[in-house]
Amino acid sequence: ENHMRIPYSYRNLDTMGIALFLQDCGYFTLENMKLDSLVEHFNCEIAEKDRHTALGDALVTRDVHLAMRELAQQSGLGL
Repeated sequence: ENHMRIPYSYRNLDTMGIALFLQDCGYFTLENMKLDSLVEHFNCEIAEKDRHTALGDALVTRDVHLAMRELAQQSGLGL
């Protein structure tokens, strides 16, 4: 169920869209929404050898999504 008023589907998750929504709501401020910036902000870890590989990016994107989901839930936004 979509508790946030942003496009959300079981078929895809737009990490940047969620990040922009959370930033617009004032939960954090970043100069850009690059994956590296989100990884650093949410203290996600990725081995240097895995950076900018398909699998590494997919796994760290999952970690960023889970961190944003936790932030949204703690803030009463649901996701």
